Amino acid sequence: MKYIHYLVFSFLFLAACTDNAEVVTVGEQKDTTVVWIDSLNKIDQALLSDQEMNPEKGWKAFGAFRKFARENPDHPLAPTYHMKAAAIARNIPGKALMAIEEYMTVYKEYPKDSLAPQAQFLVGFTFDQALNDKERSAKAYKGFIDAYPEHSLAQQARELLAMSAKSEDDLEQVKQWEKASKK
Repeated sequence: MKYIHYLVFSFLFLAACTDNAEVVTVGEQKDTTVVWIDSLNKIDQALLSDQEMNPEKGWKAFGAFRKFARENPDHPLAPTYHMKAAAIARNIPGKALMAIEEYMTVYKEYPKDSLAPQAQFLVGFTFDQALNDKERSAKAYKGFIDAYPEHSLAQQARELLAMSAKSEDDLEQVKQWEKASKK
């Protein structure tokens, strides 16, 4: 619901980041990231104030956050903006794989960032909840648990992994019952 603001402000952000964007001089170098960050903050606030996400606006916000993060990979906010892009994509129908891509970028490209464990967990969660892909979610949860066994999300990952396995067992049992009833 709150992600609609992400979409609306993404469009505004993209418009603000065109060739006529302001340039801030830092030392002897021109720095457009200050303007980008200001625009992204406005997009973020707008998305958070919406009751529900408009997919078109969300898609534009996704593009704005991802563009900044990809064009400024060494910026301290790059992992945060990848995470914001992923959160938006996860809430747009049909874009869950793009969310997973953004999460994977965070934990692979920024492994020492404090967001890396959360990003790795959210890969599994997105496979599980958005795509209902129990096999991939199980692999992702196992990878997270192996990498971060003491993380605050580790117990939740263990529980989701167990539920995922149980769901597969239950589904298999239902299939067996169906076969038996046909005989």
